[in-house]
Amino acid sequence: MNPASKRCLVGLTLLSLVSAQVDWFGYLESEWDRLAMNAREYNFGYLKYRLDMESRPTDRVLVAANVNFQQYLGETTWNLLDFLPGPIWKPELQPSTLPDSLWVTEYPFTYHDTLYLDNAYLRVNFNHLDVTLGKQPVSLGTGYAWNPVDIFNYKNPVDPTYEQTGIQALRLDVPLTDRGGLTAILTPAGGWDSATKYIQWKSGIGSFDFTLNWSQYEGVYRWWDYVLYAGLAPTTTRYRAVGGTLVGELFGVGVWTEVWRKTQAAFDKKEFWEAVAGADYTFSNGWYVLNEVYRNEQGALPEAVTLYDYLFYFNGSTHSLMQTYDFFYTFYPVGDFVNAGIFALANLDDHSALVSPQIEWNLYENGTLTLWYSTSLGKADTEFGWQGDGWRLRLRTYF
Repeated sequence: MNPASKRCLVGLTLLSLVSAQVDWFGYLESEWDRLAMNAREYNFGYLKYRLDMESRPTDRVLVAANVNFQQYLGETTWNLLDFLPGPIWKPELQPSTLPDSLWVTEYPFTYHDTLYLDNAYLRVNFNHLDVTLGKQPVSLGTGYAWNPVDIFNYKNPVDPTYEQTGIQALRLDVPLTDRGGLTAILTPAGGWDSATKYIQWKSGIGSFDFTLNWSQYEGVYRWWDYVLYAGLAPTTTRYRAVGGTLVGELFGVGVWTEVWRKTQAAFDKKEFWEAVAGADYTFSNGWYVLNEVYRNEQGALPEAVTLYDYLFYFNGSTHSLMQTYDFFYTFYPVGDFVNAGIFALANLDDHSALVSPQIEWNLYENGTLTLWYSTSLGKADTEFGWQGDGWRLRLRTYF
C-alpha cells in the first residue's frame, strides 16, 4: 500500500470513527487451481481477505473503504512464454539471424503477496447533485462478459462477474428524471489533456433504458514499437470515443447492446468500432440461459496475429485478442442450495473455445463453494486450443 493510500485510509477511518457508527463487513476467500497444458501441470491458488467499512455521518454523506490482503499459494513464478503459442513468439525472440546464446527463452513474472487499498471514497448528496471523490468502484455498460463503453475496467470473460478494483476519480451525478440523469467522471493525470474525461447521459423509453456516452482518454497505441526483452515502454496515444447502450425486455426476454466508436487523435487517426449484443431468459422452472456476441475491430485477425497483439491484450489495452466472440452461459437450480451450469467462450475468428461446467453450492447462510472444470477446443495454434484443461475450487465466506 503506497503512502498516499495509507493516509487516505487513516483519514477516512478517523472521520468515520469520530462522526458516526461504522459498519464493518467483508469476506474470506480461498481458491485453488490446477492447470495442465504443454505437457506440464501447474498448481496454484490464493487466500484473500477483504475488509469493508461504511459510515454515514449524516443522511447526505457516505464514507466507504475496503482493504484487500491476498496471499498467493503454490506456484507463484511463471514464464509468460509458456502461455503463448510457439509460432507467435519464437520468430520475434529466437530469430534465425541471432546465435542461440542470444535467444530469449523465458520472460518470468511473479505474483507477490499484496496488501492494498481497493476503494476509499467520500460521497456527498446535495439536492440536485451527488459528488463522489476518491478511489471508487465504477461500472459502466450493460454487457455481461464485455463492456465496450467501460474504459476503466476490463472483465475476464472466464469470470466476468468478479469484482473490479476501484479507480481514482471525481464523479458528478446530476439526477434529471426518475429514470435518468447526467454523469461526469474525471480521473487525475499529469495535466488536463492527459486526464481521462467521461460523460454519460441516461434516460428511458417504455421498457428500455439507454445511455449516450462520450470519452477522451490516453491509451496504448495499437501498433506499438515494443521490444519485449529490452523492456521498452509502449507508445501511447489519445483516444476520443462516443457510443451508447440499450437494455430492457422484449416479449419476456432480457436484451441489451452496447456500441462504441473510438478514434486515435494522433498517428494515423485510425477508427475502431466495438459492439456487444446479448439476451437472457429464465424459464418458470428456474432454468436460466444467456448468450452474448462481441465484436472488436481493434482485435487481430487470426492469420495476422503477432506477439505484440498478445501483449496489447495482456496489458489491458483492449477487451479481446481477436475480433469476434460468443459467450454462452446456462444454469439450473438443483434443489434449494445447488446450481449446476456450464459456460462456453468461443473465438469465432480462429474457431477455438473454452467450455467449463460448474457447480455452485450454498454450503451455509454466508458461505459458497464453487467448482469449475474447463477444457479447450481447437487447433494447437489458436487462442484457446493450446490452453489445456484445468480445475478451480473457490470457497468464499461472508461476515
